[in-house]
Formats: sequence, structure tokens, C-alpha cells
Amino acid sequence: MVEGLRSHLKNMEFRKATEALNALWSAGNQYIDIRAPWTLFKQDKAEAAVVIRTCINLIRLYAVASAPFIPSTAEQLFEALQLTPAERQSTMTAATDLTILKAGRAFEVPPVLIQKIDDDRVAELKAQYGGD
Repeated sequence: MVEGLRSHLKNMEFRKATEALNALWSAGNQYIDIRAPWTLFKQDKAEAAVVIRTCINLIRLYAVASAPFIPSTAEQLFEALQLTPAERQSTMTAATDLTILKAGRAFEVPPVLIQKIDDDRVAELKAQYGGD
């Protein structure tokens, strides 16, 4: 997925690149839903910790991959993960190493970065800005 995203960006295929980024995010969401660390924690704390660390590394990958699209949001993720300047400059390929951020590393939970827009708000915006 990351290689496809990189290829689309290199070829300036921005619509395809955003679709690839969305697919990457969706794959991570599927991973956490399937692995369900909130349930796994009750059965195997060590395995739940591995899943959580993998998810934190996925967040790092998302930040690196998202930087060309939403740089300020990516920066907020870098800050929350307390990444060094060198870690922030990772290539997308290097960021696919989902073991790079090790156990015991500090991070902060950021505020909600992207608000979901409900149907009522969509209707308001359409009325205000004249969209279909």
C-alpha cells in the first residue's frame, strides 16, 4: 500500500494518492478492530501490549504518509508521539517498520485531530456555501 502511495505521489496522481492513503488508514482500522486489544488485554496482557505498540507505530506511519496532504495534522501526531527531528523525516518505506517505536516510550494522546461532520452540519454547510 505504501509503495502504491509513493508511486502515485511521484507521478502526481493526487486523487489516486489520496485513495491509497485512505486505504492505508482503513487497513490499520481493520487491524485494531480484528486484534481488539481491549478484549485481548483480559486474556493476554503481553500480546495486547504488542498490538498497542503496533498501533502506535501505525500512527507514526500515518503521520509520515499524511504529511504531504495534511502537514499540520501530521505535525500534531509527531508531537504526540514525541518523535525526534530525525524520526519525523523518515521515508514512507522506513516508516513501515512497525517495531521502530519500542516499549516504554512516552507519548501523549492528542485531542481529536479531525472532526466527523454529521448530516446536520453537512446540510448547514451546503446551505451556507451552496453545494450539492
